[in-house]
Amino acid sequence: MFLEQLNTKPSNIKIIGILGIGIITIIVSLPIMNYYFELSNYPVSFFESQLSFSGEIIKSHYSNLTREEQTFYLYGNLVDYGFMIGNGLGKFGIAIIVARGFREGTRVRQFGLSMFLVGLLGTVFDALENIFIILMTFNPSNFPNIFAIIHSIFALFKYTTTVVFYGWILGAIFYLLVQWLRSLTRYNEFEAK
Repeated sequence: MFLEQLNTKPSNIKIIGILGIGIITIIVSLPIMNYYFELSNYPVSFFESQLSFSGEIIKSHYSNLTREEQTFYLYGNLVDYGFMIGNGLGKFGIAIIVARGFREGTRVRQFGLSMFLVGLLGTVFDALENIFIILMTFNPSNFPNIFAIIHSIFALFKYTTTVVFYGWILGAIFYLLVQWLRSLTRYNEFEAK
């Protein structure tokens, strides 16, 4: 099975390389994306816009923008795909590294190895959401309202999978850290005897 192969492949060095490429891609794309979003002067936060579930609300946001600002908003969403690639690679890398911290053959390790799929799913939802943002930007005053609803559904799925993914990662890291500290304490007690 594919998940079982992730116990050893790719190697830890390659996984760290994948994580590094993801981080570098995020570092490069994030300021460019934010630059375009700032130039767009979009009137509300991403969270508020993405979870509006309303074409009329999104149209009112666009009505506050000049055509040039709408173009900057479009550019920001296009650059976001670079961020998504970096984010997807980063999620894959961190999920495998954390999962490999658990003993091989345990259910928690297998579950951890599968968590990269949750991270990947969040990235896919983000990419699908952006398709509808781009479609709405092409026709900002007259797009079908269903575009905004679909866009918000994908955004909700993106945020949900992101919370699940990082909740697992943080919980697993905390657990592994506690186990490591306990092993140090036991080692020090053994040495003291």
